[in-house]
Amino acid sequence: MMKKLLVTALVLFVAAPMALAATDNSCAGGATAQVIVVGSSAQFNAGAYAVKKIITDAGGAFNLFSVKGKDTGGTGTANVLDHRIAGDPADGATLWVEWDGNTSPCKFWAYYSTDSTVGVKDFFAYGKSNSKNVAFAYGSLSGLEDGNSSSNWCTGTASCSQNKVFGLSDTNNYHAGHDAIPTTILNALNSHPSGTGSAPSY
Repeated sequence: MMKKLLVTALVLFVAAPMALAATDNSCAGGATAQVIVVGSSAQFNAGAYAVKKIITDAGGAFNLFSVKGKDTGGTGTANVLDHRIAGDPADGATLWVEWDGNTSPCKFWAYYSTDSTVGVKDFFAYGKSNSKNVAFAYGSLSGLEDGNSSSNWCTGTASCSQNKVFGLSDTNNYHAGHDAIPTTILNALNSHPSGTGSAPSY
C-alpha cells in the first residue's frame, strides 16, 4: 500500500548517491513517491533544480514534466483536492514532476505550486478513515495527460508538458518524445492517501 503525504514548503530534498545504468525504463515497473509537496511559487524552481541534482548525481535518467491551466475537457490539469468538503473542491496549481527512469520501481518527486493560504489550509486537512488518520487533501493530475492513453491530446505531435520550470526544459525521453508522463506516476498522483483509491467516508 502506498502512503501519500502532502508536505508544505520550505522543503529540503535529500537522497543517497547510487551507481545506476544510463538507460531509461520510463517507470514500467511501477512508481514510488519520494516526496509530494504543496507549496508557494517561491520554492517551485529551486525544488526542481534540487531534485534534478539528486537524480543526476546518482547517475540516473532525469525526466521532467510540468503543467498548469486546463485540459481539453475544461478541467484543471493539476489540482489540490479537499475531501473535507462535499464535492471535493479543487484549487488549481502549477505542477512539476521529476523522475529517475533508471530505478524500478521508478522514484519520483512532485511539487504543486499554489497560493500559500491553500497550502496552509490543506496541510491541516486530516481526518479518520476507518481506524486510520489520513490526509483529506491531496494533489491530482488530469488523466488526459497520460501519454499511453488514446483519449488524450498528446499522443500525436502535441506535447502534454508546458515547460513551467524557469531555466529547465521538460524532457522528451519518454513515449517517443511526446513529453508525456508515465501512467504509473499519473496513477500514483491520483491515488488516495489511505491507499484505498477512493475518498474516505466521513
